[in-house]
Amino acid sequence: MGNVEQESESCCDGLVSWCFPEPEVEIDFRHIETRTGPRWVTPHTLTGGGLAGNDGEGIDGDFAAGFADNSIHTAKYVGPIHRGQNGSAGPTFSRSPHHHHNRRRYQHTTDPSSSLITCTRHSPPTNATAIRYTVISFIPRGLFEQFRRVANVFFLVISCLMIIGDYCGIFLTPMSAWTTLGPLTLIIGLTLVKEGFEDQKRHKADDETNHRPASVLEPQAFATPGECKYCAEDWQDVKVGMLVKVEDRQDMPADLVPLMSSEEGGKCYVETANIDGETSLKLRQCAATRSNGGVVWSTPGELAAAEVKVQIQPPNPSIHAFEGTLQMKDDPMPVPLGPHQILLRGATLRNTKWILGLVVYTGNESKLVLNSRKAPSKLSIMESQVNSVIYFIFVVYFALTTLTTITRAEWEASNAQSMWYICENFENSGNKLFEDNCSDSVGYADVSYWFTFLILFSNLLPISLYVTIETINIFQAFFIDQDLEMYDTELGVAAMARTSNMNGDLGQIEYIFSDKTGTLTCNEMKFRRCSVGGKIYGQGVTEPSLDDSVKLSPSMNTSMSSDLGGTGSLSQDPGAATLAEQGEPMDCLAALSLVALGSRATKESMVAKSFLENMAVCHTVVVELNEQTGVALYQAESPDEEALVEGAKSLGWEYSTKLFDSTLVNIDSKGEVSYMVMAVIEFDSTRKRMSTLVQMPQTGAYKLFVKGADNIIAGLAAPDGFNLVGGKEMLDAHLELFATDGLRTLVLAERDLEETEATAWLGAWRDAVTATSGRAQVMEGVAKQIEKNLRVVGCTAIEDRLQDDVPSTIADLGTAGVKLWVLTGDKMTTAIHIGHSCRLLNKDMHKLMVSVDPIDESAGPPGPIDEQLAAAAAFLENNHSAAYAAADDLLGEPNPYGIPDADSMKAWLASFFMPCLGGEQAVGAAGSDTAPANVALIIDGPSLTTVFNDDNLVEQLLKIACTCRSVLACRVSPKQKQMIVRMVIRGSKTKPTTLAIGDGANDVGMIQEAQIGVGIRGKEGRQAVNNSDFAIAQFRFLKRLMMVHGRWNYRRMAKVIVYFFHKNIVITAVIFFFTTNCAYSGQSLFEDYLYAGYNFFLGVPPFCLGFFDKDISEKAAMTYFPCYAVGREKKDLNVRIMSWMMVHALIEGSAIYFLCKAAYMGSESIWQGGTGDTADLQVFGTIVFSVMITAMLCKVVILHYTWNVLCIAGIVFSIWLYFFFLFVYGAWYSMSEAFYWVPYHAVHFAPFWLLCFLMGSGTSMADVIIETARFYLSPKYSDAVREVEHNPKSGLPCDGTSGPEPELPEGHGSSPSLNPIQTSQHGFSRGGRAGDPGEIGADEHTSQDSSDSEIFMKNLTYRPSSSRNVKSESAVSAVPAESAGTDGR
Repeated sequence: MGNVEQESESCCDGLVSWCFPEPEVEIDFRHIETRTGPRWVTPHTLTGGGLAGNDGEGIDGDFAAGFADNSIHTAKYVGPIHRGQNGSAGPTFSRSPHHHHNRRRYQHTTDPSSSLITCTRHSPPTNATAIRYTVISFIPRGLFEQFRRVANVFFLVISCLMIIGDYCGIFLTPMSAWTTLGPLTLIIGLTLVKEGFEDQKRHKADDETNHRPASVLEPQAFATPGECKYCAEDWQDVKVGMLVKVEDRQDMPADLVPLMSSEEGGKCYVETANIDGETSLKLRQCAATRSNGGVVWSTPGELAAAEVKVQIQPPNPSIHAFEGTLQMKDDPMPVPLGPHQILLRGATLRNTKWILGLVVYTGNESKLVLNSRKAPSKLSIMESQVNSVIYFIFVVYFALTTLTTITRAEWEASNAQSMWYICENFENSGNKLFEDNCSDSVGYADVSYWFTFLILFSNLLPISLYVTIETINIFQAFFIDQDLEMYDTELGVAAMARTSNMNGDLGQIEYIFSDKTGTLTCNEMKFRRCSVGGKIYGQGVTEPSLDDSVKLSPSMNTSMSSDLGGTGSLSQDPGAATLAEQGEPMDCLAALSLVALGSRATKESMVAKSFLENMAVCHTVVVELNEQTGVALYQAESPDEEALVEGAKSLGWEYSTKLFDSTLVNIDSKGEVSYMVMAVIEFDSTRKRMSTLVQMPQTGAYKLFVKGADNIIAGLAAPDGFNLVGGKEMLDAHLELFATDGLRTLVLAERDLEETEATAWLGAWRDAVTATSGRAQVMEGVAKQIEKNLRVVGCTAIEDRLQDDVPSTIADLGTAGVKLWVLTGDKMTTAIHIGHSCRLLNKDMHKLMVSVDPIDESAGPPGPIDEQLAAAAAFLENNHSAAYAAADDLLGEPNPYGIPDADSMKAWLASFFMPCLGGEQAVGAAGSDTAPANVALIIDGPSLTTVFNDDNLVEQLLKIACTCRSVLACRVSPKQKQMIVRMVIRGSKTKPTTLAIGDGANDVGMIQEAQIGVGIRGKEGRQAVNNSDFAIAQFRFLKRLMMVHGRWNYRRMAKVIVYFFHKNIVITAVIFFFTTNCAYSGQSLFEDYLYAGYNFFLGVPPFCLGFFDKDISEKAAMTYFPCYAVGREKKDLNVRIMSWMMVHALIEGSAIYFLCKAAYMGSESIWQGGTGDTADLQVFGTIVFSVMITAMLCKVVILHYTWNVLCIAGIVFSIWLYFFFLFVYGAWYSMSEAFYWVPYHAVHFAPFWLLCFLMGSGTSMADVIIETARFYLSPKYSDAVREVEHNPKSGLPCDGTSGPEPELPEGHGSSPSLNPIQTSQHGFSRGGRAGDPGEIGADEHTSQDSSDSEIFMKNLTYRPSSSRNVKSESAVSAVPAESAGTDGR
């Protein structure tokens, strides 16, 4: 259950792909030959499905062998026919007459005059589809999906056994097959209807997409200056090799290589929000078919008659990688095609009137569709726990069946002599009459009764559990989607539950792994400060909310903090504070740069000019003109890049626009200046730098502008490359200062090139970008030839402020016992400052730092990583031995079967027979009662690289990290983020529940690795959201998602699961006890269809319990965060709870059966109506069944904390449904002769009503007594919170300062003043002020406790009250979280 099966391919596809696999190496290219005029075909080109070669031989193993080496193998792609209006074939693409979707057939021949290997491949389907079912596959595949659940298979087997018993007579069948097969068919049918309805919506969406119109350029024989003819094609009919026209604000119907554009120089702009969520415009370029880089065709008519050959990669899902070459017939020089020469399906054309593009990938081969894979299957913890319970129930079930079978055989052996009257052992009766009459009787072997009892006890497993859980999950997800408290008004974005089965897991989170940029911060970059020529410009950044933050001195450069005896200091440095406030005004920098343009230029002014030139020229920013306002806006792929360009603009160097081969910069008082752009070496996560080679205006000199990470630029600088900035030490000090302020830094550098060197390099660069093999590696090698001997001119500092309420959210999560690890790519000092800002770190916290690079040159180089970890472990063991030992107990190999050792068994038995004291404590380490040490671990990415290569170091790191309260990982890669999450999950015995939250594509790995992934709908696209289980707009909403919805949903679902197994164990116990009284004959106590309806009569109340129940209000959940521990510590659904449930159910079942039996046997058991007939088995069974229904309804009433109209209606409906069925079915003679008029006589039976009332109230009273005793003797934290909610002046204390467990102060009574069995939720306030706005208990917010039901009934959203924390005013009230007084949002 819960596993998502991937789409399966057909047998033919699998066989063909196995026999002839596509090479996975990038050097495997395919050819696309297209023309729209006279046919240009290479000799021996294969078309259709005919045989290849002179000898007519078909495909063999030589073809696969031909791709085994690393040489270039080109193949001619023969695709569909592209016809004009006259019906003549256009390009060399042709469809095989044996075309078959999803089949790839290869044929080859060796041309004696050419080394070209010609390949024919059948065209793939061009329509993209996301559907799961078709009309033909719906029933078989739908049934396959349903019977992947072990419970459905079980009930199908039981139904088959019933049919065999009924019609084959091999064994006795106690019930009709339809009593199980009918409900199973109904449940599966309802589920299939739901699946069909959902898939129908997918069909509709696919049809809308695949039938969108596309304008296709028709071929013509000769070039014409005028406009060509276009024909309309559906997207699903667009084929590889077609030329498609896309106009402004239209989407691309397929992956296209642009060949013509309406813009100058072949430019075009696209928006990729449908692909990666990024709304910024991206510059794309048509294939440079002209020698000077332009487009050779001047009109579409010329392109319609052109002949080109395109060589591209096989289809792959990488949206940022594309390699290929284009060659025209009369030009032997190949034209390079790269990522800037492809327009992906789904991208939108913007700020461009039209483009004409060549289709290269279509349908399921387009990059968008290849990226539309399903996320890895995640089995929720609740589902895993249910599966574990089901497996245990199976063991009990088979054991009970076997035990009963053995007992029956023993009983029959000892009592056979007395049962001659029913033909038992008639051969030895000594009575010839009986022997003659019983000789034809059918007897069953003792072993056959095993199947009889297997059928009889089959209700031990609840048949409707799965569909109930699924339905509850769907409605819980709906409530999350409709919560306006998690609605971001600025972005207009609401929370979204993308995976409904993870709702309950939100209430069990133990570890949170968070990205920083865009997740904790706003990702709104502002250019704040810079260092140019050794001087700082701009003032320091201060945040009034950072009362406890600590400034890091520039001398803090040790691999370990002073806690380990290092020389570094984390205290406030007055000198650093003074330095932080200094800085010349930015206007001075702007004025200084203008001096360099005059006749009195100085060295200092030239450095300023070079610095601002770099900011204004070295980028890939696109200028978008708002047609309505006429205002030009910058659109950048990176917020940092946009901030730098905006900063240059504010300093008088305004980037105006980018032409085909130049960048225009408008300089104050000097006008517009054009920089000829010769080459751009783009930024990537590996290079961590960007370079632009330009030809300077006026002088024509060549200059290389470079910007990148400080450690990268430092390695590329010339020996004297830091002279312009006052030396490397000065620049490092400034970088350290900016990082201490939490600013993001980049270093800017430049290099002058001679014309001969630049020309030679440009030739090598052109060869590199047109390389058909290993292009990326060749380009990197050529880039290194020029990116050297750099001259550093300064560094920039960009601010990315924290999101609203991030510090209070992190503090509140810590109060709830959740451990937060921040994983970022920033420098260590920047990350530490942000850690203090967001309250992940505090001034009293010891900091253990593990780093490969020295943080302080005065402290010398750091030691090896293993020694640093050993020193950290020794420090924790000496100073925090309890927490360190507790972490050690949690680590080790996971126990997949949950088999406890001797110590665990003793502890479990002790907890089993002891009351659950302190069930909701705000402890830190997951699964441990020992709070974590007030220590933070700070480690960098290079150190993690070393650690992950040694299993022993991984184990040691995990132990240290689990001991610490906070972990901060700096300079980590996306892969390292994923491995950190995996380390925590796989390295712990208990497999803790983890949550990963991020906003960018670099966070996808850890989001998919964690148990729950949360995506932030930020400014780095939607890739994180698309791969997440839940999506929110801001980090602060995570607190409400977990504390309110997660906690509610966990407790709701836990109650539903326990209740389901409880009621089914009760009915199985009743049947078992009856079996012992009927000579183990296999007779059922209940009428068949009455027995089959048990789960349906009790089906509605669990839905209401799972939809609406709340033990505490949402304001209390957002105020008293230790309440969250109930889910984090799995207090509501564990082995002990399930064991008590089974014992309780057995006691309850025995009480129901034996008391009903005593009352029935002790009365006048005669039918009403004066017939004189004795009351039979059916009457007794109906009475017991009715009593059992009443008791189970009372049980669910006791489980409710919150009541509303729907909950009451659910109970009333269940009672009505049962009695309606009882009397209608009992009056239907043709349906069941044995049950005819039985209900009428049962209700006239004297003890009937008394038993229903007494047993229902009696079992409920037992629950009330047990719960009341627990409440008075060992109240939980949530009990204290409920007490405060219901009675603000209650004597129940909740002094969180003395520990998470409530304690009674002197002078107060020893017991609470309020009955713990709550049947309604009331508001509460502090100090008796029940009407104060904003406080818990305000009258205007009281009705919000039933907001879920209001949503359900009215289909409207609700607006819960503000979650402001209120300071405690009374010693007897529950103490709120540490962040009381702050805004919870």
